[in-house]
Amino acid sequence: MPRRGAVQVSEAGEGSCVDGDGANMGVPRATGTLAASIAFPTLSRTNYPLWAKRMKILLKAYGLWSAVIEDDVPRTKDLHAMATIFETISEDLQLQLDEDKSSKETWETLRVMNVGVDRVKQARIHALKREYENLKMGKDDSVVDFVGKLSRIVSEMRNLGEKLTEGDVVGRLLRATPEKFDNVTMICPFVLLILVVVT
Repeated sequence: MPRRGAVQVSEAGEGSCVDGDGANMGVPRATGTLAASIAFPTLSRTNYPLWAKRMKILLKAYGLWSAVIEDDVPRTKDLHAMATIFETISEDLQLQLDEDKSSKETWETLRVMNVGVDRVKQARIHALKREYENLKMGKDDSVVDFVGKLSRIVSEMRNLGEKLTEGDVVGRLLRATPEKFDNVTMICPFVLLILVVVT
């Protein structure tokens, strides 16, 4: 039995959202050929950037993204987009949102709630920049742990609109590593790992 929020896709490529009892909820039908059940992401307090990216792709796949970015869309399409969004958020959050608003307004409300208004966003960018600039690889840090820290910071900065090039990240990496990595041949695999993870 499919779980809540799963999209069942038939061999013909038609999808529908099902509730916990397997009942069709009438949410969008995809076109094209999809071969599996697709689970919608669930929004949490910490995963908004990834949730938004995945939802954008899924809403595009079901032909609903226009309801989120345009003002004048058919009400049925808007309701399908709204139902899809509501399926991915907690009941507490659903109660905070106005179901009579459009899916575009709901999407923007979720964005502001999770990314924050510009002042909050700028404060977060400044805090991340400080963390990024002060980041040093500790003696006990493994390469994987350090790359994880750096990629988390870089990813969050980019999600907030900060522009960081590969050169910026590699430069930061080289400045943050201890002396034992001064030998270029020792750092090359490290640089390749960060480029794969961050870009």
